[in-house]
Amino acid sequence: ASTILFICFVGPALLVTPLWQRVGERSGKSIGYAAASACLGFGAVATYLLRSTSVGVIALAVALVGIGYAGCQLFPLAMLPDVAAADAERSGENRIGVFTGVWTAGETLGLAFGPGLYAAVLAFGGYVASTDGTAPQTAGAVHAVAIGFGIVPAAFIALSAWPLLAYRRREPTRSEANP
Repeated sequence: ASTILFICFVGPALLVTPLWQRVGERSGKSIGYAAASACLGFGAVATYLLRSTSVGVIALAVALVGIGYAGCQLFPLAMLPDVAAADAERSGENRIGVFTGVWTAGETLGLAFGPGLYAAVLAFGGYVASTDGTAPQTAGAVHAVAIGFGIVPAAFIALSAWPLLAYRRREPTRSEANP
């Protein structure tokens, strides 16, 4: 099942990235990012809620996660130069290197924090690690896997909405840019 779920995550993410770009061009990057975040969050919650159904149903929820993930990778990287340009207009200094450095540090922190938090959720649930995959898991451990994969990411996505709402840079839509 893990191979199927991986394909259901990566496949849609690869296919919809150009569509997310069009959403950003038509509606604006921040709206596209909000939509991608909602898609990712709803997909994550759906994987949790549907965990007792068939692999096919869960695969659809994971595909929704992949679709949202693609946008959540595209839009922040597209917004970073906009923020740096707005800062340069306001301050008279080009600090794109500072913005990029802060971005990289934050991303690295998240990449370290996420697995640590997931490990803590698994430990709290009583997950038993094994090298051959034969360790029996309690219902609490299985539930912890679902919480760590679905609810915890959805909670962080919801928390990320607050700074996204603070993003006030108005970008022209395609129809405004090309009348």
